Amino acid sequence: MVMIVVIMMMVVVIMVVMVMIVVIMMMVVVIMVVMVLIVVILMMVVVLVLLVVIMMMVVVILVVVVLLVVLLLLVVVLLVVVGCLWCFCCWWLCSWLWWCCLWCFCCWWLCSWLWWGDCGDSDDGGCDNGCAGGDCDCDASDLLKKLDFQIFSN
Repeated sequence: MVMIVVIMMMVVVIMVVMVMIVVIMMMVVVIMVVMVLIVVILMMVVVLVLLVVIMMMVVVILVVVVLLVVLLLLVVVLLVVVGCLWCFCCWWLCSWLWWCCLWCFCCWWLCSWLWWGDCGDSDDGGCDNGCAGGDCDCDASDLLKKLDFQIFSN
């Protein structure tokens, strides 16, 4: 009888030990799964943060490139407009400032559609302002006639 009790107690102890081993293994598996999930979630967060940073950098680079192109276009337009305005002023000043005729010649290449004067073509020192024969003292009506002719001839 004692042997049966001892055998029964050994079976119970073995069962308890096996259940404890199974429980410990299950806990280890659960802990490992949780750790893997935490690592995967952290990696996803890191990848998302990197994607957001890369997209922000691309947007910043695109904005900078667009702003530089717009600034370059504005500078070119400003140079052409200022050159043509200077050319218009040169048309009035050409009779006594011969050096502005060189700028007018350059302006003629840049914006020939706004070319009002005719600087630099006469034999009297660059004084041909659109009047007949390089007359530097012609009045405004002669110049307006030439301007009207050039506008309507284009």
